[in-house]
Amino acid sequence: MDKERNYKQNTPERSYHVRMASLSDLDAIAGIEQTCSSMPWHTDSLRYDLSDHNNAFYWVAELENTSKIVAYSACRHMVDDAEIMNIAVLPEWRRIGIARQLLLIMESHARQSGLEAMYLEVRESNSPARQLYRESGYTEITFRYQYYANNRENAIIMSKNIS
Repeated sequence: MDKERNYKQNTPERSYHVRMASLSDLDAIAGIEQTCSSMPWHTDSLRYDLSDHNNAFYWVAELENTSKIVAYSACRHMVDDAEIMNIAVLPEWRRIGIARQLLLIMESHARQSGLEAMYLEVRESNSPARQLYRESGYTEITFRYQYYANNRENAIIMSKNIS
């Protein structure tokens, strides 16, 4: 898939496009992590992933008029599958379809790369994310008991065949 390909989305009040992320987006992505996550990823980990030294792929949702990044997603390609590592949307930009658009783009990228399935883990208490994934064809396949270190919450493992 062409790394420069943009995906545009217009909503009545908000216009944004999705593009592949680059190292120049590091500060914005780290800021979204700080805002959205109870266990934010370390900036060095994000920098490594964005430096094209591995099999991680990131996308950002960027506002048309201001170039402000309001969301990002990340996945990692494995041998035959892709793992969704994160989808994060700033609170004031939720519920308008950005997460769904990012999910579809990751699936499309993985499919075009010849991968067969997508996997993810999600906090058991994250009902909005679990609903999005279920509506997008993901099924709960197992769980990891007390997986998250900060509160010992269970992780639900979900998957979807994309081939």
